[in-house]
Amino acid sequence: MTLRGKDDSFRVYSAQEFMRLDDNTLADKLSVGQQGCEIISTDEAVYLKVICMVAYDEEAYYLRTMWDLSDIYEQRESMLDFYGVAVLAGALISGIILLVISHFIAVPIRRLSKAVGEIAEGDYDKRIKIKGKHGVGGGEVTELSENFNSMAETIQNKVIELNEAVERREQFIADFTHELKTPMTTIIGYADLLRSFELNKRHYQQ
Repeated sequence: MTLRGKDDSFRVYSAQEFMRLDDNTLADKLSVGQQGCEIISTDEAVYLKVICMVAYDEEAYYLRTMWDLSDIYEQRESMLDFYGVAVLAGALISGIILLVISHFIAVPIRRLSKAVGEIAEGDYDKRIKIKGKHGVGGGEVTELSENFNSMAETIQNKVIELNEAVERREQFIADFTHELKTPMTTIIGYADLLRSFELNKRHYQQ
């Protein structure tokens, strides 16, 4: 059988006519009341062939219907091409969005890292500027920034307390040295006076 064009067809064949066709392999598997289908591809089009075997006046007849599926296949190919482009575009857009989001997430992290380095170098006044709960980085980074600022504040207070303690100690040592210097000077003066004179026995008796 030769298929021409894209027109659908419906034909009725007697058993003898149908057996003379060159595409009756499907009909060999059918019995009365059964139907079968198959896809036929040609250079021109793609067809769906449906065959049904019926009995009339004790004779077998074959009903054959051919539907042209070329348009459906063309639509499928077009949809596959469209979906391929859509998936590629979606992946590209998603990648750009993820890149932007990761950049905005990394900005406060880099700021925190820089602040930690500056505090490690002795800049205890360094603080992180917090942009609010809905600012860049989200609530977790904002909470981390608040904790960092609290830690920096505590460290600064401890450093101030240590410096004040050192100053008080130095002041105490200076005051103690000054207070000790006066009696020591007097003692040294008396010692030099005693050493510069010779005392006789009468002086001892007095």
